[in-house]
Amino acid sequence: MSEYYNIIWLSKTKEYKKESEEYTIYEVYMKKDKKKYIMKVEYKEGECYSGYTSAQRLELDLIETNNFWPIQYYPIWKFRIYENDIYDFESWKDYIEIKVYDDEYYPSAKFELKKDEWSKTPRYEKLWNFLYLFYGDNWTGKSTIAKKAFDPEKILETDSLNQIYDILEYNLNRYEVIVVGGKHKDKKELIRIIKEDLICSEDWYDRHLIEVNFESYN
Repeated sequence: MSEYYNIIWLSKTKEYKKESEEYTIYEVYMKKDKKKYIMKVEYKEGECYSGYTSAQRLELDLIETNNFWPIQYYPIWKFRIYENDIYDFESWKDYIEIKVYDDEYYPSAKFELKKDEWSKTPRYEKLWNFLYLFYGDNWTGKSTIAKKAFDPEKILETDSLNQIYDILEYNLNRYEVIVVGGKHKDKKELIRIIKEDLICSEDWYDRHLIEVNFESYN
């Protein structure tokens, strides 16, 4: 059995704000023997516990997985880490600078790629410019799947609208998925409005609309 994790690629998968803290999620994709792993890195930036100054916090979690997606950066040279050193940040220093100062009152942390050691995947930018439109039969899991796959702040549920034309008050381009629920009877007209509003938007030049129709066969 191998004693090393081979680092395959890395992606910054999410950025969002919750209360007074800003979150950035990175995922480092690794292989060891025939198994796949993700080192999930959660970087938080906000205020220290006293509110006197800024603070940064870093949490790392090693997870076994079956899937690798998406690809944003891959190491230019072969990059591997001895399994016993996976949480030893000195082992990462040639590729990623990781620092954690876990002070009770003034925590600080850093997670930064050494960009000369990584190459960006050309197709990444287009990959993350999708906007998904979920529609179809009721009780088929549209909202459930959206909540599991996307940041809650990037989901727009049409059941929150009083009437279908209220959708025009929203900047649809700030969302990653729009879920057409069963509240409004004229779903076809609502979907038409959404598509027309998106296509006419000045921000739509580099995005792709992916339609997903949920059907029940019970």
